Amino acid sequence: DCVAVGYGALDAANLGEHRCVAIGSGALGAETSSASDCVAVGCNALALQNANVKNTAIGGLAGDAITDGDRNTLLGYLSGSAVTGGDDNVCVGSMAMAKGTGGQNVVVGSLAGSSTSNTAAAMAGSYNVLLGYAAGYDLTDGPGNILIGGAAGVNITTGDYNIAIGYQAADAMIGGDVNLAIGINALGAEDAASNCIAIGGNALEVQNSDAAVNLAIGRYAGDSITTGTQNALIGHEAGAALQDDSYNT
Repeated sequence: DCVAVGYGALDAANLGEHRCVAIGSGALGAETSSASDCVAVGCNALALQNANVKNTAIGGLAGDAITDGDRNTLLGYLSGSAVTGGDDNVCVGSMAMAKGTGGQNVVVGSLAGSSTSNTAAAMAGSYNVLLGYAAGYDLTDGPGNILIGGAAGVNITTGDYNIAIGYQAADAMIGGDVNLAIGINALGAEDAASNCIAIGGNALEVQNSDAAVNLAIGRYAGDSITTGTQNALIGHEAGAALQDDSYNT
């Protein structure tokens, strides 16, 4: 009760597979482990899968390295292409999480969570949510990041538990942890600080000090702060004149 269309599609099957669909050259070509309810559409989609798992991969080379990863849903060219044993990933978009190897990630958007360069490290982190073109593009490790918006957190590599929502929010961040940036360019220049909160367009947009711990809520709140720390600024343009000042409320 399987469907196989294309050269080498499901060609290793041993009659133990059930309700599988393989369309495209090499799709599900290595499967011999009595898998059921798998869908592979595209050249070499799920080409190496060989375990009793349930994956869905649609797109050329989508999930082509998966061997025993389970419950992955991959849609788009090269989406989830480096996953081998990771489970429960949802990747939608051309090259979405193309080099990622972790599990329990939700990645939606072309190049999101991708690191497609041959020299880039693979995204091994788990429990990340990346939505938007190139969101979390350089993410390699950090678990628990939520990056939503075009180029949101695009440069984060090892940062953990950051939330960046908005176009280019926290887009210079590399290794900071537990930051919250909501709004266009919020916390846009910071590369390594932790425990900062910037809510509002351009809030804390030029802050760049590893030691800074600031809270700014409002459009342009604290937008000139560079190295100041321990500031709590609430309201439109609150603390807009501060630069290296600290301990202001």
